[in-house]
Amino acid sequence: MQRAARAQKLSVSAYISKVLDDALKRRVRREPPPFELITVRKVRVRPDVDLDQPRALDAEDDEARFGVR
Repeated sequence: MQRAARAQKLSVSAYISKVLDDALKRRVRREPPPFELITVRKVRVRPDVDLDQPRALDAEDDEARFGVR
């Protein structure tokens, strides 16, 4: 490492910094896998359920359980 740093007329720490910087820039960015929510029992969420409104689920459950509207 010292030889390579000297060959590029850099200090060892500057050489290490340059090598790491180059390696990070070269890193291939992969597309993240599509997000898929799986519940506790590995059952997929129903498409008609809006997870941004959890109280609506409570209301639906109460209506089904007690027949209350």
